[in-house]
Amino acid sequence: MSEEETLHHHHHRRRLPSTAPSPSPSPLDDDDLLQEILLRLPPDASTLPTASAVCKRWRRLAFEPGFRRRFVARHEPPFLGFFFPYDFDPVFSFNAGFRSTTAQHHLPAHRFLPEREIGLRWEIVNCCKGLALFRITFRGGCKCKEFMVVDPISGDRRLLPFPLVDGKFLSATVVPAAADRRSFRVVAVFAERNTFTSVFASVYSSDAGVWSDYVSRLCLPWEVWVLRPSVLAGNAVHWFLDGYNVLMFDLESQKLGFSELPLDAKDDEDFPHRCRCQIIPAGDGRLGLAVIVGSTMQLWEREIGDGSDATWLLRRTLQLNFLPLEAEGRKLIVGVAEENSSILLWTRVGLFMVHLKLGRSTEKSPSTTTTPTQASELQTPPLLTQQSSDAMLPSAAPARCLLLLLLLAVAVAGAAFDLEEATVDSIRRAFADGELTSRGLVELYLRRAAALDPSLHAVVELDPDGALAAADRADDARRLFASAGGGALPPPLLNGIPVLVKDNIAAAGGGGALNATCGSLALVGSRPAGDAGVVERLRRAGAVVLGTASLSEWCNFRAPGIPAGWSPRAGQGKNPYVPSATPCASSSGSAIAAAANMVAVTIGTETDGSIMCPSSYNSVVGIKPTVGLTSRAGVIIISPRMDTVGTVSDAVHVLEAIVGYDPRDAEATRMALQYIPEDGYRQFLNIDGLRGKRLGILRKDFFRFPSGSVQQKMTMTTSTVQSYAYSSLKMNEIKFLSFLLIPGCYKTESKMGAILVDNLEIPNMNIINDAVQSGERALMLAEFKLSLNSYLSELASSPVRSLSDIIDFNNKHPVEERMAEFGQSYLLQSEATDGTGPTEKKAIAKLNELCESGLEKIMRVNQLDAIVSPGASAHSLLAIGGYPAITVPAGYASNGVPFAICFGGLKGSEPRLIEIAYSFEQATKVRRPPTLQHSII
Repeated sequence: MSEEETLHHHHHRRRLPSTAPSPSPSPLDDDDLLQEILLRLPPDASTLPTASAVCKRWRRLAFEPGFRRRFVARHEPPFLGFFFPYDFDPVFSFNAGFRSTTAQHHLPAHRFLPEREIGLRWEIVNCCKGLALFRITFRGGCKCKEFMVVDPISGDRRLLPFPLVDGKFLSATVVPAAADRRSFRVVAVFAERNTFTSVFASVYSSDAGVWSDYVSRLCLPWEVWVLRPSVLAGNAVHWFLDGYNVLMFDLESQKLGFSELPLDAKDDEDFPHRCRCQIIPAGDGRLGLAVIVGSTMQLWEREIGDGSDATWLLRRTLQLNFLPLEAEGRKLIVGVAEENSSILLWTRVGLFMVHLKLGRSTEKSPSTTTTPTQASELQTPPLLTQQSSDAMLPSAAPARCLLLLLLLAVAVAGAAFDLEEATVDSIRRAFADGELTSRGLVELYLRRAAALDPSLHAVVELDPDGALAAADRADDARRLFASAGGGALPPPLLNGIPVLVKDNIAAAGGGGALNATCGSLALVGSRPAGDAGVVERLRRAGAVVLGTASLSEWCNFRAPGIPAGWSPRAGQGKNPYVPSATPCASSSGSAIAAAANMVAVTIGTETDGSIMCPSSYNSVVGIKPTVGLTSRAGVIIISPRMDTVGTVSDAVHVLEAIVGYDPRDAEATRMALQYIPEDGYRQFLNIDGLRGKRLGILRKDFFRFPSGSVQQKMTMTTSTVQSYAYSSLKMNEIKFLSFLLIPGCYKTESKMGAILVDNLEIPNMNIINDAVQSGERALMLAEFKLSLNSYLSELASSPVRSLSDIIDFNNKHPVEERMAEFGQSYLLQSEATDGTGPTEKKAIAKLNELCESGLEKIMRVNQLDAIVSPGASAHSLLAIGGYPAITVPAGYASNGVPFAICFGGLKGSEPRLIEIAYSFEQATKVRRPPTLQHSII
């Protein structure tokens, strides 16, 4: 054998030994062992996609359906992020970067939604188990066009038709099937448009591809306007109703129901406002409730007994002391992560994720089961920055266990924005800073009205559809201006600011169905041909008309003795400070709503005291403008000589928007053009406005005891006031006198440089204060009939066309109109008049003489800038000549009833009055919001 052959022979023998042992198999070669290893990997968003990239075998094992179910069951889904609305497109945010525009923080809508058509907008409605439900609406009318269910990770989406139901859409939720997320149901809830007290549901099945008929109907004892995003607990979907009740839809029985929240939780004075409480899923499919009480969070759980009676149990109270010291103060629950038992908590320094384990334990210290995670430190899943494509499929499947969270609408609108005592300026700053949208603000006020108005009766009607459409247009205008970089006109002064107008002011141009009934059932169903002049100007200024405010029926001119603030349309208006106190005069609803922060701006009207008095008793600023400065076209008025439209909150901003000429009220508005300053009224918001102003004190006429008590006139000594029998005084008069008239209490004016001209007297003041002797009553009776018949004749449609028709209506509806109790004597007397005849002309002449020899003379002789009076005591003096006045909160009686100081002047003196009133307000700042305790609301 050759050497070469020998080498070749030995070589083969070495490669093929007959007795060599086999190598041991690697654990990674065993599919079962490998899956057990993968099962124990951290549940980060990138874990399984990274593992799947190792080889095809790992990819196959990682995405096997059985393994995915085990992986999800073993790990709580990580918090992925949240949706929030931005203008007309929702944005998905990975962390707390609300205002950030960087790609690493926000995922714009076009990454997971198809391009929308012009005139449409996307609205995020609900998130559940990784699926998001969107509503596609028409931007101008808020009418829903379609739904879309979206998986924002994979890009999968399903377009659904909107159900063909005749009702107001309230809310909807998507519920994925447990076994296959490609199957889902959508539950939509509606309210009947006529009553808003009857709700019903319809269910869409992705398998059947159709909506069901009405599957359940539930009648409620209150109106439902909006619902907060839902929570899935057990086999039922739950929504907050009015803050005290929860609406439920059982997915098995397909029935609606509602339950009350625990009374003990409602004892907290902040419950349920400002997002301090939220329903949450509890253990074993039960419903839970989280309530922020001071620096703690109460966790409640609902249990159903053997007899189906539900009770609420307080399971735990968490001390929120793990938050940083900088987070002290107001805290809001802004979202609930259902799948991993977490709550998103807003604080002044940022968002925090509080992880809960709401079991059946009654432990008081949650230190071992509750950990905060600052949202800004949450991991950003890199796969979310990719475009949806086939190449993404390997990484899409594990993302199905990730959590998508929809922030509550209240919080989205402005978690950092404090609705309490919000002003036009603070709202505009929040708009500019991106903390708030007009749509969000409107939704906030709608919720607040739904919670408070059943007790306060400040609102007659709301127009949520029209208001939300107007809010969308306002948001669009701001976005257009921002994107144009200054190349477009800036939004107007009141852009996106919600406003309530008194129920005698026509508001027909917003697409809604607002009546202008003056509180009477006789005008229900009437439709004005267009907006009132002031409403037209409000809309041009960008304001959003939210609805109509209550009033005393027929502006308190139906009959004497009717309680102030009562009307058959809205019931009895309540003073938000002291419910048993009067809300005062006919613009009571405007003042109540402003005082209770139910809306940013309110509009009222005054003939004789109807703005001044409710402003005083409800602790808000009210401006009664010079007659003619604002149009009365489209307004139900009593007397063209005396009626004016004014503002009852954020007064100067609104006054600037609503003054001006109106051809429909040509004579009065043309004459008043001379009084409008060239650069508007805001220039007179001068903190030193009292300096050098001469203020007249009409001591004999307004600063004295009521008749029947001590007859001596007031002096300016503390001992004199204290020597009188306090029991014989009205408490608000005592407080006012001690605040303003006693030495040391004039300091506000004196230290600001005002000159007080004391002991002035108006001649014939007793006649001015007597409507019969002065001729005021005769003139009002005649002018009311003429004005009302003219207004009714111009309506597009109305069940009544004259004062005579209204009298007949009241006679035919005596129970509803409480005829036996109140009657309608003023209406009957007015109907008996026949225009402005000799009697009325004589009354006009007498009123003119009283004005010339009264206020005009004393102002001229003493060179006064304004007169000062407590509350609305000078209302008749200022009414008979069409003079302006501003009331400013001045204090509170010992029983909590507010009172005001009033500054009045001659026609066109608004600039000086604004300077005086603003300077006084800034120097004193006595206004405080009403407590609105549970007993009130």
